[in-house]
Amino acid sequence: METCSRWRNERAYDVERLKAIRRNECRSCLGNDKTLTLLKEVYSRDADALASLKALEGQIDTTYQQQIDECRLLKALPKYH
Repeated sequence: METCSRWRNERAYDVERLKAIRRNECRSCLGNDKTLTLLKEVYSRDADALASLKALEGQIDTTYQQQIDECRLLKALPKYH
């Protein structure tokens, strides 16, 4: 998730850099919402862990299908999608 945040905060200085940023977002950000849900289930009895996971919620985009569609257009989907 940290790698995703890094790419989401990256600024493009030209078109090629923008494409590179978008490709890396596709590779590192897709599925983070599902991972967060799974982690919440695994750590459901650990209040500290849940608090840390809750802090991540605002950073994770939950529009999964829209992300998939955009990444397909960029031809940048990770192999498991």
